[in-house]
Amino acid sequence: MPFPIHFTYNVTGGVGRVRLAGCSSGGDCVNGLEIGDIVARKSYGCDVCFKVVDIDDKDAKKIATLKGIIYRLEADAPASDLEIQCKSSEISKNT
Repeated sequence: MPFPIHFTYNVTGGVGRVRLAGCSSGGDCVNGLEIGDIVARKSYGCDVCFKVVDIDDKDAKKIATLKGIIYRLEADAPASDLEIQCKSSEISKNT
């Protein structure tokens, strides 16, 4: 991995949420989504962190291609379903 990752895992109301320690970002990312950002899917309770590897505009919707950081998987998701865990700019300045 190109940068150290430290996860915290909190369970609230039976739903686990993964956060990257040391990153101050967090929140909705419909407009601020960038390639390299670390995100999680709201519809899955933010249980897995992904890196954004591509963004495509389809029918006026942003669709992000995601690669798992810990788990070996690839997915796509609308930007409205993503929550930024850490911005790419924060990752680069922490390395």
